[in-house]
Amino acid sequence: MRDYGKVHTSFWTSSTIRSMSEDGRSLAMYLLTSPHGTIAGMFRLPDGYVCEDLQWDKERVSKGFAELLVNGFANRCETTKWVVINKHLEWNPPENPNQRKSVQKIASQVPDACCWKRKIFNENNELATLLEVQPSNPSETLGQPFLNQEQEQYQEQYQEQDKEIHRARRVDVPKKSEVDVSDVDPATWKDFQTLRKAKHAPVTQTAINGIRREAEKAGMTLDAAIRVCCTRGWTGFKAEWVQGSSPPARRDANAESFSERDERLARERVAAFAPGVAAKPRGQSVPSSALSGMVYDVTSRVLGPSMLSGGAAA
Repeated sequence: MRDYGKVHTSFWTSSTIRSMSEDGRSLAMYLLTSPHGTIAGMFRLPDGYVCEDLQWDKERVSKGFAELLVNGFANRCETTKWVVINKHLEWNPPENPNQRKSVQKIASQVPDACCWKRKIFNENNELATLLEVQPSNPSETLGQPFLNQEQEQYQEQYQEQDKEIHRARRVDVPKKSEVDVSDVDPATWKDFQTLRKAKHAPVTQTAINGIRREAEKAGMTLDAAIRVCCTRGWTGFKAEWVQGSSPPARRDANAESFSERDERLARERVAAFAPGVAAKPRGQSVPSSALSGMVYDVTSRVLGPSMLSGGAAA
């Protein structure tokens, strides 16, 4: 890509330029100063470059080139997209051997399918002279250092231009959606993508198909299943994860509590060693005469008042 382009002041007083429309003059100035231009005045210029640089649509670009062709200022091949400024070498002849070689190299790159190549090469005396094979002179003095840099600039320009063309081709290829989630709420889907990304789990069609199958097993839609994943922080989904999440079963109303069990065991122990005491109804005191003259060998245990009334203790 070149850094500058040379324009003569006579550009604005030229009868050819003055006869053009505003778009024609703008496009002519663009060709002379375009970052895609070359020292030879011929270069490849797809519509996309002009549309982007001038902020024009394709129809406006086509009309502009048609006007330049009618006025003899420039010509562009619609097949190869190569453009030539007709009198560029007459206005800007090469000033040293290095520039001459650069022009020769650029001219040799014009494809044979270009519609203007034969006509321009035959009618342009300056170009025809440059394309003639020149005998090499070992003692020929090369140009000054800044001119060598200019030559390198033009060579780098073409390399960059080729890269731009390849990049443009890649961009023009439409990308198809990788995952079908048309039945999922966009906000929910965005949250799920963020969750998967945070856990380094790429979102693939295979993964979504698996979640969809498990959601159907659980009697849920894909949207509902993904909502559950977002709520619980899951990157995946299994039907049994939600089917087994029912509340715990209630305790049987007839089942005894721990305190009731302890009381029952205590009464059973008393019944085994003191039947007379155990036979008394709960709440009725046991007379001391019932216990006189009897020795009871029982294990020592403190019983609460709710277990045995009357303050009896083993």
